[in-house]
Formats: sequence, structure tokens, C-alpha cells
Amino acid sequence: MKGEEHQIPKRKKNYLGQIILIFTGIPSFIIYLIIIDYMYKKNLPKKNFKTRPPEKIMRKPNEFIKELGAGINIGNSLDAKYHETYWGNPRLSQEYFDELIKKGFNSFRIPIRWRQHVNNLSILSLQFKISESFLDRVQEIVNYVYNKKKYVIINLHHSTPEIICNKYLKKFAGLILKKVWKQIAERFKNYDYHLIFEIMNEPRRKPSDFNGDLSIVKIVNELNEIGRKTIRETGYLNKFRPLLLSLQGGVPSIPCIDYFTMDKNDKNLMVTFHTYHPYEIGMHGMVKNFSDKARRELRFIFKLIKEKFIDKNITALIGEMGMKNFGNDLTRIEYADTLSKYGSYLNIPIFWWDNGHLEIGNYGWGLMNRTTFEYAKPDLYQIMIDNYKKPQKFISFNNDNNQVLDVFLRWKKVSHKGLMKFIKPFGFNDGNFDILTFVNDTYFILELIANKKDSFNIYYEMFTESGLNKIDCDVIEINKEKYIIIIPFEKVKYVKNLKYLNYFYIQPINKEEIHLLRMTFYPKSFDKEIFTNFNFLMYIKNKFKNFHMKFFEEDCYFQLEINSDNINNLIIFYEYFNEKSNILNYNIAIIGNKHYLLIIPYKFFRNYKYLSYIYSINIISINSKIEVLRMEIKKFITEENTLI
Repeated sequence: MKGEEHQIPKRKKNYLGQIILIFTGIPSFIIYLIIIDYMYKKNLPKKNFKTRPPEKIMRKPNEFIKELGAGINIGNSLDAKYHETYWGNPRLSQEYFDELIKKGFNSFRIPIRWRQHVNNLSILSLQFKISESFLDRVQEIVNYVYNKKKYVIINLHHSTPEIICNKYLKKFAGLILKKVWKQIAERFKNYDYHLIFEIMNEPRRKPSDFNGDLSIVKIVNELNEIGRKTIRETGYLNKFRPLLLSLQGGVPSIPCIDYFTMDKNDKNLMVTFHTYHPYEIGMHGMVKNFSDKARRELRFIFKLIKEKFIDKNITALIGEMGMKNFGNDLTRIEYADTLSKYGSYLNIPIFWWDNGHLEIGNYGWGLMNRTTFEYAKPDLYQIMIDNYKKPQKFISFNNDNNQVLDVFLRWKKVSHKGLMKFIKPFGFNDGNFDILTFVNDTYFILELIANKKDSFNIYYEMFTESGLNKIDCDVIEINKEKYIIIIPFEKVKYVKNLKYLNYFYIQPINKEEIHLLRMTFYPKSFDKEIFTNFNFLMYIKNKFKNFHMKFFEEDCYFQLEINSDNINNLIIFYEYFNEKSNILNYNIAIIGNKHYLLIIPYKFFRNYKYLSYIYSINIISINSKIEVLRMEIKKFITEENTLI
């Protein structure tokens, strides 16, 4: 019997099950792919963009400069001697940088002293091998900022190339730059534009010489180019990395700027300056008030940077600035507010020098405690950060150059071995003088104490030349051992290019000693009053309402600036009540063509005790007229006040 064939029943299609499988399996598969991709990327170095062309990854400085804003220097840590904590600061941490980023900082400058971490044997072999452990530590700290997509600047700080910029050792300095920067650049070649290299910090001839001359500027240019080429040759992102080039000494002066050069074909270069002006406020604490003079000096610096770089589409920043804490809170507030407003308006980032020390005195640069993360009061950081976040109203950087400028030297002493700088053309002895205003009919007056009239010489020095040039100046005795020196433009007009004048000097001779008291710059006067018979005393009383001859005492002198066709026809006399007229002697200094300065000291008046009874001082010009330009009453002083 034929058996029956076994029939397997057909399974009904489970559409519901298929739908569930689709909607659970696909998401699981996607999650699986995401996990695999994450694990793969986690093992890659951050910011490794080799799948993209370098020029597509990097941005030019003028494209990101606005993002830097107010920055901070992490001073006295990686630039400390021997090791990171040697100068009293704790080890830098992610928490420290996180707190600063939370505060609002987008940019950080990390000064680094590399030479303490170079193997001695490699120095002898001229290889200058940096310790791998130190490179690792630098990279760790850079990553604290870089991984947060903030900007970080690293440099060569307290390094040999900074202080051997001379013709004898420049090859050695260039070799150090090549060897050291090659190692640094190789380590960071995969980092994008958020990492900026600063080739040298304040390069100069020796630690104390920030002024330099033309030969030093040219060497700095050569060393900057060596550093630039070395970094570019390491390839990949370093071909387009933003690089900071420093001027000689980091000084923002016309000579240093005019002779500064860089590769114009490299569009990823930036220029850095340092300014702690006004020095008498920020560095020395001699002046407690933030005056118009201080603003004038800062305006002059920003005007230079604007005209020489910003207006020519060259990106610039101020890599170091700041003011020590001398207990002058209001002054520091005005300083931080003014500098950050100027920087914000011109799109020039500024970086406060913070050394981690908040105490009052010479080391008080810090504004945040690196252990407790507490900010100093007043909160200067917040002022600067806020100023960069908001648009600034129009700011003019033009100074009124028609002002009499006084600088008090406070009994600066020059010994017989000394050669003292007493006028710095771009700062007026840490003041606010612009040498370009030293023109026809302008002059300086220097007050000093010396044993005799011929016990000193005056010189000037050019930035573009070596050596000193003597100036034949008028020296007038005001009282015993007290003299004024008059330096008119007429005496230095033969200088080929006055803007490259470096310094004026005074040097004692024959083992003499000199005390400098005050110097004053007198701009060209456009106010003229014409007389033939001029009552000098009445003119004084009208101009200075509180003046009386009883105030005119020992160490005082009248200073009268005039134009006259014939100075020999000038007679001055004074009168007492019930007495005949007395002829008054005077000293003459030639300021320019038909332009004179008359100096009348107290000792030229007879019968000193009756000065208060003088009712008339007359100047008569015979057969000609005189134009009175300026009149002052001065007194030898050591404090910042005047007779009137």
C-alpha cells in the first residue's frame, strides 16, 4: 500500500515580526557604527586634518585676529629658572585655564624658557636637543587651551638669541633658532591656526639694552627670517602657521619700525610689540595719577602701530603690557580701561603680563591667584574683556603737539664716569615727547646743578650711526651752581633725518658731579603780541593773576621768548617807587632766525630786599618792534610744581 506523502503545513507570514526586526535592528546597527567610529577617532591625535589640504584648514591672521581680544600672559611658570614652580607658582592645571576661559579669555601667551631643558652634551655637539619630558609637558599645557578651541602663543623666552644679537654671535644665535624651532615645530605640526609661534621675545644686544641701533635691528631681521624659514620647512600645517615677529627689543619706536623687515610673500606673519608705558606709572610707581600725559604717550604708541602696520593690512598685537600694583587702584583701572579701549578700537589684541603675584610692590603684576583661582580687586581683567566685546566710539590718536611738556628728573645724579640719557625722542625720558615736533623755532631747556659752567658736555646719538656728536649749547647761570642749558632745533638742524635721533646725553668732565632737575620742551608759539614799549611786569600780572614780585625769590628766573629785527636795540629797565630807573641785564639765547630767548634771573636785580616795591619792568625796542611769543616764570625745584 502506497504510503501517503507527509504534508508540511505552510507558515503564515509574520509581518508584525518583520516590522519589529527592522525598527530594532537598524538603530542597533547605527549605534554600533557610531561606537566603532568614536573608538577609532579617540585613538587619533586631536586636530589631525591630513585628509584636508593645509591651506583649507588654516586661517590667515587678519581673519581671526578679532577673536583674540584681551589676552593674558602665563608668566613665571614655564619661563621660570630650572623648573615650573621655581619662582613660587603652582603647576599649571586644566582647572586654572578653565577658570580663565570661563572668565572670558580667548587667547593665552605662554612664555617658555627652553634652554634649561636642553641636554648639556647636545649643546657641546651643537644639536640643542630638548628634553622629551619637557616637550611633553609643554604639549600638555598647550592642549589645556587648544582643546577648548582657544588661541595659544608659545615662544622662546629668556633664551640665548634674545641677548646675543650682535655681529660676532649672530651665527650662533641663528643655529640655536634652527635647532630649537625645528623640534618645537615638528612636535606641533598637526595643530591648526589656534596655535601661534612667536619666534623670539624682545631680541636685543644685551639684557639692559632695549634701545639698540640700526646694526642690531638688521640682525634681528635676519634671525626672524631664520626662524620663519625653519618652521615653514617642517611642512604640513606649519607651512601656513601664524607666526609672530618681534621688533628689536619689542620696542614700538619709529627707527625700530622703519627698519623692520619681513617676507611680504608670507601672508601668515604678525608683528608683536611690548609696552609698559608710561614707565613712571607702570614700572616704577613714581607717579600715582593716570594723567593726560599718560594718555598722550599711549596714543602716540597706538598711532605708530596703526600707521606703520594696521593701515597697511599687517596684523599686529601687543604681546606684553601691564602695570604693577603700587596700591594705586584708580590709576590701574584707568590704565586697563584706556589701553583696552585703544586696542579694541584698532583691532589690536593686548596681553596683560600676569606673574601670579598679587602683592603690592615690584612683583605685583598678577591679577588672579593660581591656587585659589580668586581674582584681585579691582577686577582689571573684566574691564579689559568687556571693552573688547563692545564696539568703541571714535577715538582720535592725534596728539596736540603745541604743548609745553615738563619732565621732572628728581635729582638724578651723574658721576664723572657717567653718560646720562636725558631726552629719549620717543617717550621724552619715559614721558610723551614726539621728536617729529622738534622743528624750527622749538627748543629744550634742561635745569641742572653743577660746580661750574664748563663742567659738562652735551651730545646726541643717531640710531643709524655709531658714536656721539657734540652740541654747542647756550649755558646760562641762574644762581650759584645752578644752570640752565638751552638746546634749540637750530643746533641740531643739520642732522640728516631727525626721526632717527636716538638720545641726547650729558656727560660730566674732570671728575665733576651733576644733578639733573627738570627738562622742558617748548613747541613753536603762534601767539604774538607786538610792542615797541612793553611793560613786562604788567603783562605778567595780567597773565598770572596771582603773581606778585614778592614771590620772585632766589633760584627764580623770567623766561621771555620774542621775535626781534635787531636784538641789540633792546633795553630792559625796572623802576621802584620814588627811585630812578635801573637798567636790567639779561642773557640771550638764539632760538632761530630773529627768534630769541631772554633769561632774567633773580640775581640780576639790585636791592633784592625791595623787589616787592618794583612797579614796572619795561622793554624798549629802539627803531623796531618786538613780538612777544611766550613768557614764563620758573624756579629751580625738585617737586612737580611751579612758581605760578
